[in-house]
Amino acid sequence: MTRGRLIFFSIAGVAAAWLLWSTASKTYFAPRRDLLDRIDEERTTIARLQETINKEVAQRRALRDAAARTLAGTSEETVSILRERLNTIGHGIGLTDLRVSTANPRSVASAAKSDYRNRDWKSLTGQPDFYTLSADFSGQGTFEQAVRAIEVIAAEPYLSRMDRFSLRPRRGGEVVDVSLSLTTVILPGVDPPPQPAPGLAQAPSHASLTGKNLFRAPPPPALEVKPEVKPAVAVQPPPPAPVPWGDWVVTGIVWIDRQPELWLRNRKTSEAKQLRAGDRILQAQVEEISQTQAVVSIEGALFSIQIGQSLEERRPVNQ
Repeated sequence: MTRGRLIFFSIAGVAAAWLLWSTASKTYFAPRRDLLDRIDEERTTIARLQETINKEVAQRRALRDAAARTLAGTSEETVSILRERLNTIGHGIGLTDLRVSTANPRSVASAAKSDYRNRDWKSLTGQPDFYTLSADFSGQGTFEQAVRAIEVIAAEPYLSRMDRFSLRPRRGGEVVDVSLSLTTVILPGVDPPPQPAPGLAQAPSHASLTGKNLFRAPPPPALEVKPEVKPAVAVQPPPPAPVPWGDWVVTGIVWIDRQPELWLRNRKTSEAKQLRAGDRILQAQVEEISQTQAVVSIEGALFSIQIGQSLEERRPVNQ
């Protein structure tokens, strides 16, 4: 083979190889590369969307958990339930001069209102995210009762924040004024399950564990007294114990499920009772309960008793 033919065949081979590569690149390699790039882009998009979905699922779960810890989906229901729970706690602990009040609910605007000004988002960002409801609670009792009231209210299961509380001693620490303010949340339109009853029978309070009234002055040191020797005398059996009418005081009349209840507290033992018509206490039976007083019968006679009075201070009816 001559030198000229060798050069010709070399050039022809290079041209054929270039033509083959160009054809393969256009028909296979370039479309394949473009397809792989599109697959990588779609995978990135899918991963980003999956991360967004996971965040939304977690947010929805947290929102459901928060909604389940609210009292009701309307302000009227929330006010009614909150006032009833606070009254139940105060009376159950044995506080007197109990007062519970609530303020008007306040709306909380959406945090996205300043970030999404588009007209399409206005219907959502223009609505309040939730409402807050504030309540004030106050009463009087022993140091242990006052501390117990704060602990029970702070341990309530619904979403709440205790904004303030105070303890003010009177009569040398024998009586303590307790007051507090709290705020709870209302999520409009939700239907949460009923919250469990207030935990009045939980573990003893910090006040009972310490065994000290922080507001009471310590007693003076005891003086040693020698026992006096007395001659033995005949012991007569004691007379029958009188009925302790004066120990039981009416602390309130509460309407529960549209039925009135007469709430009483034993001023010596702090025992509390909730009575309805037909129930008995000592030798008295509850006959009627109105907004301000109750009628009881004792040995066939009728007597009226009002809030703040003891059973000993009862008055005959129609006299």
